[in-house]
Amino acid sequence: MNTLERLTTNHLAPLLNAQEINYMAITTLQDVKDYLCITDTSQDAKIEALIPYVEQVYLDIRNAPWDVDNMGDIVYPIGSNITAAEMIGFKLQQSKDSDFRIVSGESRGSYSVSYSDTGSTWKGFPASITSSIKKYI
Repeated sequence: MNTLERLTTNHLAPLLNAQEINYMAITTLQDVKDYLCITDTSQDAKIEALIPYVEQVYLDIRNAPWDVDNMGDIVYPIGSNITAAEMIGFKLQQSKDSDFRIVSGESRGSYSVSYSDTGSTWKGFPASITSSIKKYI
């Protein structure tokens, strides 16, 4: 079993026991490329590999299984595809820039900026991205 199959199977396992699920990823390669304004194919393999990863992280942050309609289709929260694309964009930027840091503070008088390797994060992603994920307790 390859990584994509394992990630997909692992995060759907609780749902698969309940009923038959018609699985469709949280986002698509084309949606991510459109959102991030990527016009070439040089990052397609990375994006494809990151889609199930960010979906699993999204699900972990959400802390609840996906909703499923009466036809067995997963109903993703509104905007989840955009959040997933932003998460992928963040990981792509990290892999391109070894000095990638998150701004953790700024001031104006005699301008200064503070950086952090992680900043305020959830599961390794900036809170500015993951804050849109509704969390269930």
